[in-house]
Amino acid sequence: MNIILKLIALGCFTSSVLAAPTSADSVQPEEKPRTLKLQIATVGPVKLARFGNVRKKPERPEAKAPVAAGEGTTQANAQTKEGQEINNAKAAGGKTEFQVLTDPSDEIPPNRVFVKTMEGKYEQIVCAYNSVSPPIEVPYTSDMLNLYTMLPPAPGDSEPKYKRMTSIPLPEGDRHLLLTITKPLKIKKWIDPIVSAHDLTNTKNGSLIVINTSDDQIIGCKIDDTKKALAKVRGRITHEPNGKKVAHVMMVSQRSLRDEDTKELLPFIDGYFRIKPDSKVLFLVYSVTPKESRKGAKYIRTTIDS
Repeated sequence: MNIILKLIALGCFTSSVLAAPTSADSVQPEEKPRTLKLQIATVGPVKLARFGNVRKKPERPEAKAPVAAGEGTTQANAQTKEGQEINNAKAAGGKTEFQVLTDPSDEIPPNRVFVKTMEGKYEQIVCAYNSVSPPIEVPYTSDMLNLYTMLPPAPGDSEPKYKRMTSIPLPEGDRHLLLTITKPLKIKKWIDPIVSAHDLTNTKNGSLIVINTSDDQIIGCKIDDTKKALAKVRGRITHEPNGKKVAHVMMVSQRSLRDEDTKELLPFIDGYFRIKPDSKVLFLVYSVTPKESRKGAKYIRTTIDS
């Protein structure tokens, strides 16, 4: 009897073990998507317009009816002269006009980028030059943010193709990211731009933010009584004026001209700026060529709403 009871107990234990779900078979809870609030700013010096002579294709004169047999030699000679003028125009290649020259496509900054959503679609973000795009919210589950550009369509392509620009590690939780796109000042082409992520998630309203996007120089910054040297590419200062509605901002480039009397570097910005309690004031600084400014740098200023 005891043996039978032991066998029954052993059978119940074995069946319970076999019925228990393994870790591989257990249902894993779906990862809750995070919300990314993205803004894009393509930043850099304004390229000076180029002018030159452009040769236009000659306009072919209208063909005239052939000379009928027996007509006078005057009309025939006129048509011979007209044909010679057409040949001369072809040889000359047409007239030339003085106009603005068009830059090659790889020297034009990107005006839109794409992020890939959870559904596998490419979400477009428009980014005007030297301007911060409106925010766009994208649900995300990955720990990396991939940024793409659209390739020019090849002959026979029915679907657009995309090229990854960069991959940016993402912190946990919902985030508000500002992505700046720049290029080295000495390089003409935008084929390999510098993409930097700036986390604005915990920035309080009523604050002032300055970001140095230059890859080639440190920027000296003073906001009210706070001074800081802003490092290259990602140098940043966040200033909270403690309830004040106006802040004094002064910034200098190490390449600036010097004052003739004091011998100090001339600031490229020196003024008072209003700060609203329900928004943030953002300055993006970038290097410029001496032709654009002898003070070495410029900036764009915008307001970011929460």
